[in-house]
Amino acid sequence: VLFVPIIYNMGYIVSGIMSLYVTIHILGIKFCSPSLKYMIFYIKDSSAIFATDVVCTIKDKLNYFMLGLQVGMAEIVVYDLSLKLNTIISKPFTILLTVMFPRQAKNKNLHLLKQTAIIGFSITLFLTIVANVFLPYIVDFFLHKKIDLMPVRLMMLAPIILSISVLISNNFFVAFGHNKIVLYSILVTTVVYLLSLLILFQTGNLNTLMSFVLLSIVSYLVEFIYRIIKSFQLIKQYKAK
Repeated sequence: VLFVPIIYNMGYIVSGIMSLYVTIHILGIKFCSPSLKYMIFYIKDSSAIFATDVVCTIKDKLNYFMLGLQVGMAEIVVYDLSLKLNTIISKPFTILLTVMFPRQAKNKNLHLLKQTAIIGFSITLFLTIVANVFLPYIVDFFLHKKIDLMPVRLMMLAPIILSISVLISNNFFVAFGHNKIVLYSILVTTVVYLLSLLILFQTGNLNTLMSFVLLSIVSYLVEFIYRIIKSFQLIKQYKAK
């Protein structure tokens, strides 16, 4: 296991050196030292994105910790498999959003944003359906035992929700220069998540895998609804100009 981060870091170092070589010797781009004023500006401008990543990481890790504490390690394995499947399903639309981001940041084209949303959602929906069809075989291949598939199937709704939610966050709010809205959406989601966690704990319902799956889905839905509302407000402002 210890070799995994070493290999990852070696890959990053090699790709970084190759990128610098291409940038300097092939593309002929030279580095210049930015002024302190610009450095402070960009740090402040990206602070919302940094804070968003920190909050998301803490929230995700807290779910693992609470699941192991309240339910057990066996359920963590199932939960982790669900997240890994979601990552695979989400990969195509994540790549699509990454590729389209520079163009949308430059052109700020709402029509292009709509087309990207339709394509990303369609691909994700198709992959989710396929994964659900073959889910018994996938689970048997990785876990070698029979489990209740309902929590895994329910968790696989997440990529469908995120295909629109993440697009709004990255390719609309961030690309159009509304970084703080992304942070606000995460803060609202985190508050709802913590309140829901507290309520489930106080009522004695935080003792099953399904409880944590529902908690995650509710968090994604709250985040999605908040971003949808804010996106419609911004679209009206852009169309009014």
